[in-house]
Amino acid sequence: MSEGPDEQVKEEILSVVGRMTEVDFLRQNKIRKIVCKTIETTNWTQFQRVLEKLVEEGILQTKSFEGEDVIVTQKKEAESGKKSKSKKKKKEPKDPKVKFMKKDIQVPYEIILYLTRKGKKKQNNIEENTKTSLTFDNETVVALRNKSIITREKESTLSITKTWSNEHERGSEEEKEAYEKAKKQLSSAKAFIVKMVKSFQEHPERFAPKKAGGTFAEQAEEKKRQEEASKKKAKKGSKSATDDDLQRKKKRQRKFY
Repeated sequence: MSEGPDEQVKEEILSVVGRMTEVDFLRQNKIRKIVCKTIETTNWTQFQRVLEKLVEEGILQTKSFEGEDVIVTQKKEAESGKKSKSKKKKKEPKDPKVKFMKKDIQVPYEIILYLTRKGKKKQNNIEENTKTSLTFDNETVVALRNKSIITREKESTLSITKTWSNEHERGSEEEKEAYEKAKKQLSSAKAFIVKMVKSFQEHPERFAPKKAGGTFAEQAEEKKRQEEASKKKAKKGSKSATDDDLQRKKKRQRKFY
């Protein structure tokens, strides 16, 4: 039986490999059986010749499996294609009317602790007063989650973001006013943080966490005051005891005639 055209065998090999997307690879013998069953005029010699040419030209890829060269399928590419499509579907277009500006500041980690203490009280105050939002870098967020970490030598990145909706016509006075207002609010938030950092550098003890009874310094002062009071009380008690002894001694020495 004479061989059919190589092009027909080539197309069938590529068709078989292309259909097998459920597996990572195909053994050459399996591909040969399918191709030879479909094209009755082909044989092992022709199949092997066409297959080797496809590999040499880089159309098909091979890899070693259990000491045998197998043909790599398109499974991985098919999966990555599905993922990329799904990502494109999830991605939403940006709203051109929503504007934002952002400013990053390097601050000591203690400032972050101070801002987020007591249910983020200080952070919330700044955000409400300036209509901005404060966020921190990933390393800082992880450090905050780890309650055992009290301090970090590395500085944290604090990001101030101002977002506003611009419904005005492009280039209009209203648009410029909205931009300037947002810029001022961002600057105000930055000023709060800069002032806080300066205060921390001058008086770091003010940013130390408080315990029940006041700051560490206040607790030490209270302890000292209590010790002094105890000493005075003990001294007074000792003097009273001495006076009582003298009175009893005088009574014993008194004579009655």
